[in-house]
Amino acid sequence: MKPIFVAIFMFFLGFANSDAIFAQTSEPDLETVQLRLQWKHQFEFAGFYAAKEKGFYREAGLDVDILEFDGGVETVGEVLAAEGRYAVGYSSLVNDYLSGKPVVLLANILKRSPVAIVAQPQIRSPRDLVGKRVMGVAETISTLALSMMLERFGVPFDTIQLVPPTYRVDEFVRGDVDAMVVFTSNEIFDLDRAGKRYTLLNPSVYGAEYYDVNLFTSRKELDHHFSRAQRFRQASLRGWEYALQNESEIIELILNKYNSQHKSRESLLFEAAQIRSAMMPKVHPIGSFTEQRLQMIAGDLVQLGRVPADTPLNFESFIFQEPRQELKLTERERRYLAERKSITYCADPDWMPFEKIENGVHKGMSAEFFKLFEQKLNIPLKLTPTRSWSESLTFAKQRHCDLFSLAMPTPERQVYMNFTPPYIRYPLVIATRSDTMFILELESVMDRPLGIVRGYAFVELLKRKYPGINLVEVETLADGLEMVANGELFGFIDSLGAAGYQIQRRHIGELKIAGKFDENWELGIGVRNDDPILLGILSKVVATITPDERRDIESHWFSISYQQGLDYRLFMQIMAVALAIGLMLLYHLFTQRSAMRKLRAAHAEVREKSKELESLSITDKLTGLNNRLKLDEDLGRYADHFSRYGNIYSVMLLDIDYFKKVNDVFGHMEGDRVLKDAASLLTHCLRKSDIIGRWGGEEFLIICPGTALNECMSLAEKLRQRFQQHDFGLGAPQSISLGVAQCEQGVGSDDLLSAADAALYRAKQGGRNRACAASVSL
Repeated sequence: MKPIFVAIFMFFLGFANSDAIFAQTSEPDLETVQLRLQWKHQFEFAGFYAAKEKGFYREAGLDVDILEFDGGVETVGEVLAAEGRYAVGYSSLVNDYLSGKPVVLLANILKRSPVAIVAQPQIRSPRDLVGKRVMGVAETISTLALSMMLERFGVPFDTIQLVPPTYRVDEFVRGDVDAMVVFTSNEIFDLDRAGKRYTLLNPSVYGAEYYDVNLFTSRKELDHHFSRAQRFRQASLRGWEYALQNESEIIELILNKYNSQHKSRESLLFEAAQIRSAMMPKVHPIGSFTEQRLQMIAGDLVQLGRVPADTPLNFESFIFQEPRQELKLTERERRYLAERKSITYCADPDWMPFEKIENGVHKGMSAEFFKLFEQKLNIPLKLTPTRSWSESLTFAKQRHCDLFSLAMPTPERQVYMNFTPPYIRYPLVIATRSDTMFILELESVMDRPLGIVRGYAFVELLKRKYPGINLVEVETLADGLEMVANGELFGFIDSLGAAGYQIQRRHIGELKIAGKFDENWELGIGVRNDDPILLGILSKVVATITPDERRDIESHWFSISYQQGLDYRLFMQIMAVALAIGLMLLYHLFTQRSAMRKLRAAHAEVREKSKELESLSITDKLTGLNNRLKLDEDLGRYADHFSRYGNIYSVMLLDIDYFKKVNDVFGHMEGDRVLKDAASLLTHCLRKSDIIGRWGGEEFLIICPGTALNECMSLAEKLRQRFQQHDFGLGAPQSISLGVAQCEQGVGSDDLLSAADAALYRAKQGGRNRACAASVSL
């Protein structure tokens, strides 16, 4: 009987797999390509595994062979040797391009590199690595991030004894090597689990932050097989989106199929969290990169001497560009444009970051889109300046302008305008004072005075949807937010982009985004409704905007740096409400289910909004330096690194002497000029690794990573001398007083600042124009 059972089993097994067999035989031929990874299999490359195993590459007509890092293979040379080859690499790829190698950057995955060095506890700074045994491969230790960190601390590469890697932490734990190159997403987990004490020398702490996991190919591959490269890129990015949304599934996939390093589930979970953080998907679209960041990387390569100073920094051939969709116009439309000398348009004079009019010049996001439209149409688009949104509407009604740069259709506007499809979309939100609870539904605050810019589309739309709403129309968004801050309005309704932009610059800590509505700003071009040909042309030009063009423009205006952490006060308020409702549920379980669902949704939205708006500003408006919020964040980060890894740092608190007299004698405008001049002077005197910000008034704070007290005092004296020698245009020299303190075990950042402040006080009491050191021992 046993052979019969086996036969039956094999029959059903074959039947169960018949679909796969037929699919394989009927599937068209796939193009075979190779992807070389920059390290061993791990979550760092999860998106590529997802693209392969979930069939995204196959759907794109590709059979992708994923190869892990091989120390015997020179990756760039391998890619250039044949068509159909792709790889991921470090930011040194920029060096390869500027050195003449025909490589093309397709996408960037990690916005900051996880590569770092861990050292034995007695090594406190990168400069202590001279003569030490460092385990790692030359390709990794010579990455731009590590090279820049070592260069800033005067450590030539040839002074390090390079030890071949074993791809384990055992040698470091035993003390066989002094340091080893690691990925903060990987080996840190193993070291912490082993209970090993170490010093983490992280390039990002010293200001060396660069792109990592850069997907690239050869120029020959792109020129001969553009469609294949485009499909490979798109499928890879689709894989990354899937990997981030299905983390647990991809971790199981790595454990079962891509686990050459024999990693545990726990270590992969740790790595996944680190990779997500380095990708910053809430801030940057997956795969995106900017030419400005590439220029910065190139500048550091020049400083390192890897690229000659006279090398043209032109990245046109290096950056992958999605093909522009051809603007297909009819003969009648082409003749129309040929007969028109220009097309006029009106804009909102004060709605940044979307747009504004400054000295007769159109600026902002829509201005950049209009420059793009102008290039595609090959006809001048001329701004008709106005002083307010209301005046812009009046001009449009009177046909003083052919177009409206950004507008939403409403019944009233459709009397005199038609509209293209939208090219900018952002949520509608409400901004309130910071002490206001999160707003679950607009109905709950309809009776409160809510501001909105006069003439905006949502005035009409909200009044129709919410007949009892108490809308107060004002001239500008800035006016409205000021009224909220002063208590004249409960809240202000506008787009997330515009409200966040204004809060970031004028109302940090005072106002916040407290609610988001179902409605979105769907902004297209308004076109005078007596010109249907022009409407057709503009609708076509909007449709030709490529994802890359949109990404480049939007990332320029919304590249906000995010701080870690939630709005805990708001979080606790929500939790208090949850507790109250929980008690009520004991008596009214069924009647309160709807309320609980709303609360859970609100709670989730609070968390999401906190992540999206974790930081609205890091910059002092007057000086352009870091502001106090950013400095507080940096101080906490360095204190944590010192506590965990022993990375020393010092701080300087400095004050411009007798600055009140400058304001009293010359006026506050001149005082502001002096502060800006002082900020520029101090910045140029500091090292690249130092962090400076405006602490308040005429006080500045400087954080000096990897710097002991005596070295920081030398820097303080240098600043004091340069400040006194500088001509501020006041007819007399100016001076500063400085207080310097070094971190010590058991001393928090607040105590460290108090010590620096006490030292600054002694410097002032001692006659000013001097630097004093503090002892922070408790």
